[in-house]
Amino acid sequence: MKKDQLSLFSKSQPSKKRRKSRTAFTNQQIYELEKRFLYQKYLTPADRDEIAQSLGLSNAQVNIQVSKIKLAMKNLNVKKDD
Repeated sequence: MKKDQLSLFSKSQPSKKRRKSRTAFTNQQIYELEKRFLYQKYLTPADRDEIAQSLGLSNAQVNIQVSKIKLAMKNLNVKKDD
């Protein structure tokens, strides 16, 4: 092989886009989200914006965490029925 061909293999690949670091929710944030979930199972976009702003989270973080709470509650109800 020629030197030019070898250099093609030795070049490092461009790095992939870095992921955002994992958010560690505080106990207070989780408590507020769970409390809200107990009386309002489905949040409107406006509600998500309001909660996100009050808790210092993004809209997406609120959406994901509420989905996790829904799943956890569903799993608790399934285990109770057994």
